Amino acid sequence: MTNELPLSPYSRQWLGLIAASAGIHTHRDGERWLLHLTPSYPGARTISMQIRWHSTHWQLLSISNAGDWPSMSELVDEICVNPKRSCFWRCQAGPVTLTELPRVLANFLTDLQRSCTNRGFAVERDPLHVNTPM
Repeated sequence: MTNELPLSPYSRQWLGLIAASAGIHTHRDGERWLLHLTPSYPGARTISMQIRWHSTHWQLLSISNAGDWPSMSELVDEICVNPKRSCFWRCQAGPVTLTELPRVLANFLTDLQRSCTNRGFAVERDPLHVNTPM
């Protein structure tokens, strides 16, 4: 079983474009990165995405735009999806069930893609080094 989040072909292609915009050009199987994507509009939250290169494409492993504790009471659409930690949460709406996850994630990504396409974005990257047992 993989911890990859379900993506449409368009979202998978878009994720590749975001990775390229972040300056990630090496594609070693299993290579992981943390991307920090900030849409270019006032009040936009930074979205952190953990991605992994697999064979011919990037996989989305987790995504979150959740802020800190003081922001939890704000009426903001927050999402936190991390299958490895069984964390599926949509703030203001509560926990997301596994059956609703593909729909909730698709809607969030569609809105994100639209705002980034129409208004632009900034992206930063951090490499993730996976410790391998000796």
